[in-house]
Amino acid sequence: MGVLRCRPDPVRLRQHDAPSLSASLAEIGERWPELRGRYQPDDLEAIRDRLADAYGDRPVPLVPVRRQMFAEALAPVGPRVDEIDEITEHYLGIRFAEPLLFDDVLPCLEALRGTCRLGVITNGNSKLDSLGLDHYFDREFVAEQVGYAKPDPRIYAHAAADVGCRPRELIMVGDSWGKDVRAARDAGWRGIWLRRDVDPSGHDEIGNLTALPELLDIRTRGTVRFRPG
Repeated sequence: MGVLRCRPDPVRLRQHDAPSLSASLAEIGERWPELRGRYQPDDLEAIRDRLADAYGDRPVPLVPVRRQMFAEALAPVGPRVDEIDEITEHYLGIRFAEPLLFDDVLPCLEALRGTCRLGVITNGNSKLDSLGLDHYFDREFVAEQVGYAKPDPRIYAHAAADVGCRPRELIMVGDSWGKDVRAARDAGWRGIWLRRDVDPSGHDEIGNLTALPELLDIRTRGTVRFRPG
């Protein structure tokens, strides 16, 4: 079973969250002119990350964290509860309306289709149906539903038990060294590090998903051969 991580942060299957945050900031500027230009997408991301960090290894609920992010950003104007809710819904509507996938995602999934079983372990920031990718995958393990979040080893153990595989038969492809790659390797899986922002040179590192089928040495449908090393 190949496991591809999927959440909308800078280097994932999906592209950066900046477009939906920028659109939300434009809406905020229209409603509250005194806040126009006060924030950049990076400022909202910093608030979001601080709120998410408070959860530690627990699952991070997407909507409550985003809602609190906007509540803090709007605090200087004293927004009503319904106004915070409206801005949050505006953001979510844009974010999930047209998923922005990297160009290498669909070709990679097409190459892997039929060669191995695919699944996702996600801490909940995006789900397969919202990305239009659910038909490529056999399983989806969402932290809020499982009760554990990456890098907790129990979410990896849960996934392995659910699909009936031994850890050494499983592969995790992710762009977070700690939550994806190291955690998976510690759980006995093979961990492949997706590093879009650098020129990868280490063992089991790739710079894009186009390189994944070759790394797995997929030559014919129904066969996955792992290169030694």
